[in-house]
Amino acid sequence: MKQFFNIVRPLKKLLGFKAASPQEKTDAFSETDRFKACSVYKTATAYKVVTEYNLDYGYYRSAEPFFIVKAEKELLKAIKDALEASWHVDACTDLSTKDYLKCLRERSFKHLYHNSTSCFIRLKGNILEITKYELHPSGRYLQECPEKVSLSIDEVGWDAALQVIMNILYQENDSNSK
Repeated sequence: MKQFFNIVRPLKKLLGFKAASPQEKTDAFSETDRFKACSVYKTATAYKVVTEYNLDYGYYRSAEPFFIVKAEKELLKAIKDALEASWHVDACTDLSTKDYLKCLRERSFKHLYHNSTSCFIRLKGNILEITKYELHPSGRYLQECPEKVSLSIDEVGWDAALQVIMNILYQENDSNSK
């Protein structure tokens, strides 16, 4: 594999390929093409909001900043801040699993998944898409639920969107109740 890169790197340089700068990446997309995303976990004591950034082709990776809030009033601000930060996250800011769990104040993913309800929030332009996640029957990871809620922020407003998010978070997972 190393030999492959030893051949490809000089070839890319010879042909004039270069990595896109952060500004070029920003300029390549219009505001309506940008996806902003975050995940929200509701535990017994707090709401945990994780900033997500778009890698490619619909894949997301978690990154800082993380928000842990206790009140619903603070949750909306945390969600908005995470969505705004998600477009500005540098892809090089990978966190180790240990650091990720430390930021969330969790001892393991299994503990988080078994003791929370969660949803994934994606904002494209003014359309907010909310997807509920539930514990997989194996108990090892979360899986996307088939039902999604899409709404226009311009039409319903952020307060109504927060109520939809809260309704999703307060639904008990069938897997968690076992």
